[in-house]
Formats: sequence, structure tokens, C-alpha cells
Amino acid sequence: MAIVVKTKIHASFAALWQATQQPNLHQRWDLRFSTIEYCQRADDAQPQAFLYTTHIGFGLQITGRGETSTKQLADGRMISALRFWSEHPLSLIRSGAGYWLYTPTSDGIDFSTSYDYQTRFGRLGWLIDRLLFRPLMAWATAWSFDRLRLWVEQQLDPALALRTWLKQRIAVLAILGMLFICFTLVAWQLGLVSAGLLLVGMLRYRKVRSAQIPSAQHCFWSYKER
Repeated sequence: MAIVVKTKIHASFAALWQATQQPNLHQRWDLRFSTIEYCQRADDAQPQAFLYTTHIGFGLQITGRGETSTKQLADGRMISALRFWSEHPLSLIRSGAGYWLYTPTSDGIDFSTSYDYQTRFGRLGWLIDRLLFRPLMAWATAWSFDRLRLWVEQQLDPALALRTWLKQRIAVLAILGMLFICFTLVAWQLGLVSAGLLLVGMLRYRKVRSAQIPSAQHCFWSYKER
């Protein structure tokens, strides 16, 4: 099941290329990586090797390696292909490959990716990947693409975008908690009134702030069988 994500970015090719091809910038917007470091290479014609780490919480991190190369296609599009692998014992991903595709248009860049990977841990790893990990990776890629879009289009700092998104999630949980209290501890009639008022407030808040908050829904994304 290849993961596919597509988005439209209204910015110059140079701005998007810089934000995606420089590792110190790439790691700022991509949820899948905590750090990315390019390795030295003797020949620029060879693929660029890199090291990556991903923090998974509780002081733990996963490390891996990869290599990437770029090419301009005959129709003017640019493609950045990569291979990646990890020997870390906690990594569900054993190895994988994919690409980024940059398609210039009259009003920006169509930016898309497709990648797939193999898992370890046998049948258990396959099951975890299908039920949880692969959908999460697809969502994280789409969410990251939208955070990238906000950065390149609106100069919204990726760290600020993440904090704003987290605050919104916390606010939603708080509202759900208030509704639960109204329905269970006060009266269901008051709960219905409160639910209506809170729903109106949430919709107005979302309309005002959605343009400044990353969302996977702003992208096309899937993880269907090839």
C-alpha cells in the first residue's frame, strides 16, 4: 500500500525547493523526522546520503539512513527520489523508497509524494502497520505538507503552527469534557443548549482560524493498495 499525498502550494519554485531540499529546513516542518543530517560526498553526481532521527517519546528515538537524488524531467517537472532504511531495533520500518514531484503551474506548484516501505517483526509488524502505523504515517505526511504550505505561502513559522494546532486540539477536548459534565451531572436539557452554543462557537472559530492551522484535510492523501 503506497502512501500518496498531493497539495497545491501558491509560491515560487525556488522557495518550495529550498524548504524541502535543505535538511535544516526540512526537519522544521516534517513530523516524521526530528533531525536530518546530510553526509559528506566526494562526487556531486552521486546520491546524497543522509542520517535521520525521530523522537518517539519517553526519551527514545529511532535512527536511520537514506540517500536522495534529484532529476529534471523532459516536461520541466522536478523529481527528488529517495531510499531509506533503519537497523534500529525499535523501528517498524525496515526499508523503503519514494519520491517528491514538483510540477510548476501558472499559479504555483503542484507538490506530491508517493512512498512505500517494508516492515519488520513478521506478521505482527504487518498487522500493526495496516491497522495503525500506515494510516498514521499518511496523516502525518499530509499534515506536514500543509504546515509546509503555510510556511512557504504565509511565512507562518512551523513551530508556531504546531503550537496553534495543539491549542485547538486541547480546546476541543475541553469542550467535549464540558458537554459530558452538562449531560451527565447537570441536566440533559442544559446539555443540549450548551451543545448548540458550543457548536456555533466552534464553527465560527474554525472558519476564522482554519486558514492558519495545519490540517491533513487540506491535502489529498491515501494509502491504498497499488
